[in-house]
Amino acid sequence: MKGHEKNLAEAKKDLDKAKEEVQAAEEQQEHAERNMKICALTMLIPVVGTIPGGIALICNAVDYDNAVDKEKAARNMVSEHKTTISDHKRRIEACSREIRQKQDDIAETEEKLEGVNEELEMTRRAIKEQTEESTRLHHISE
Repeated sequence: MKGHEKNLAEAKKDLDKAKEEVQAAEEQQEHAERNMKICALTMLIPVVGTIPGGIALICNAVDYDNAVDKEKAARNMVSEHKTTISDHKRRIEACSREIRQKQDDIAETEEKLEGVNEELEMTRRAIKEQTEESTRLHHISE
């Protein structure tokens, strides 16, 4: 069970990291989108802004697409880590149920053992009494 708990903790760390990656990718998208708007406005400047604005717009569009891809990959990782976490939680719960069942079995066995010990003690007393009675009768008959 400790192994599952360790794996669960690691999966939670990985999930947090993946969530940070999603956040970073979203911020990259927002940044690229802002830059694309600025570049589009720059293109509106006659003669001087058309070419540099267009080139910058294309570069920022590529950055935006890359950020979208990173976000999708990070969201997939988040989903995978959530699945892993759920799996480890199920395994830990299964181990806990098994431990509880074994504890119940042990308690039941201890109760039975206590009953057997009581019967054994009663048998010992009966044998001792029989032995004493036999010895007493043997002494009387002599």
